[in-house]
Amino acid sequence: MMESKITNTSAPENIVNYILSGGLLEDNKETCDKLVSQLLPIRSEYCEVVILGSEYCVRSYCRRFEALRVPRTLGGVILLVSNFHSAHVRVATWIANGGDNGF
Repeated sequence: MMESKITNTSAPENIVNYILSGGLLEDNKETCDKLVSQLLPIRSEYCEVVILGSEYCVRSYCRRFEALRVPRTLGGVILLVSNFHSAHVRVATWIANGGDNGF
């Protein structure tokens, strides 16, 4: 049987099963941070997901290009997960075009 608290799950599959089985999540920063850290790569080949105050930001490693900003809520986590690939592509395209020194 699944634990009643999200903090007791250790893998994304457990979180998904917990939610699908009708489990409720609190809309707080700790829950959101745990979901983001388990559902998305914090650092990928071209970009990183960082916490900036009350927002999540997908940006380039050099911090000069931001592809996506969403609030640090469960709704923001949903937006971040659903738009992460396109944000990753935007950062990669920005890098491929030379960044700030591009065309």
